[in-house]
Amino acid sequence: MFNDQNLKLMEEEGLQYVVAAKIKSLPKAKREEILRSQEYKPALVAEEFQWIKEFEHKKRRLIVSYSKRRAKKNKQDRQRLIERLMKKVKNNQIPIKSLISNYGTKKYITVEKTKGPLK
Repeated sequence: MFNDQNLKLMEEEGLQYVVAAKIKSLPKAKREEILRSQEYKPALVAEEFQWIKEFEHKKRRLIVSYSKRRAKKNKQDRQRLIERLMKKVKNNQIPIKSLISNYGTKKYITVEKTKGPLK
């Protein structure tokens, strides 16, 4: 949904819209601007405390928010992925990187050689 063609079509039709997107889908310069910014404001969204800031991206309004609950969920998801992979690795017989087909996941994992079984 978050691509120029779809957004332009909705705008041409006079539709108002909200589209969710991950920061990693934005250009590097915009990601860095978002992550460097210190001017986020506190807000209560659906009874949850969040940090929010508006940016402009391609002449459109971009609202960025940080939720502690979402950050906790994402951390748990990453940990679950690591635990699943570690169960598949037996006595260093299977290289862990060969079990991961998604480059997006591989870039967050560093594999160090160990003398004994992986823990």
